[in-house]
Amino acid sequence: MQGAQGCADFPIAIAAARDIPLEKFITHTFPLEQLQQALDTALDSKSGSIKGDPEAVTDLLQGEKLCHTKKFHYKSLEEVEQRAAELGVSLPFAVDTHCLAYPLQVRNITFPNRLGIAPMEVPTLTPEGATSAYTVRRYVNEAIGGSAVIWFEAISIVEEGRSSQTQLLLTRDTLDEIQKMTAAVKEAGIKANGYAPYLIMQANHGGRYSNPGNKPAPMIAYRHPILEQYRAADDSCIVGDDYLKGLEVKFGEATQLAKEAGFDAVDIKSCHGYLLAELASRLQPPRRVRRQL
Repeated sequence: MQGAQGCADFPIAIAAARDIPLEKFITHTFPLEQLQQALDTALDSKSGSIKGDPEAVTDLLQGEKLCHTKKFHYKSLEEVEQRAAELGVSLPFAVDTHCLAYPLQVRNITFPNRLGIAPMEVPTLTPEGATSAYTVRRYVNEAIGGSAVIWFEAISIVEEGRSSQTQLLLTRDTLDEIQKMTAAVKEAGIKANGYAPYLIMQANHGGRYSNPGNKPAPMIAYRHPILEQYRAADDSCIVGDDYLKGLEVKFGEATQLAKEAGFDAVDIKSCHGYLLAELASRLQPPRRVRRQL
């Protein structure tokens, strides 16, 4: 998404969080080699971690009214509507949601229902970009839930374009592990619901947000005065034409690998100020950039 001033929503969110004392949200720290222990701690409701106990956020803030978190404890739609009214929030509610269970025909594809799971990147992968047990369990549980479509998190197509050392990376080296994951997801869906979910891979290049090895290494299309407020870059970070032509081939290769890996479709991620979105934004740059042309 692009904001009204031509600024991507991701850096806007970063700017909005500047005044939040994030250190108060850190309850545990782990080195990368203890990733599994960190995940287990986050999922343990008795560990005192934020993810394990959402209400701990309020305690950590010690009265600072930056946010209020409560567990979703509502038992009926009436309770939700009542709470919305108390907060003065106008939310449209549908009493009958049976339409979401109806099949949907799109060209030659029939989806068994109209439910889908949106992509959300979670840093639970190995440093090599392969899946972990947590990753597989997460997507298997989503398949058991019954959604017709599972849109997978952003998957980098090249090492230098990874947003972190724990982002999925699709290459020949990680193909087998990702194949096992998609097979497990489809099998779980068939066993639980009688059908396999439609799996979409989100292919990405981090661009100015690239952090291979968890170290900032921005790769930009051009000098962007707004985005550079949130991620520093200079002329040395501008990628050349040869790299971009090679990237076309890499995206093509990634699409073939996605098919081999068991995905049913590929989404080329072009948003949030990533490299492809930045290339497209140059066609109609933000006002401050336009004045410099």
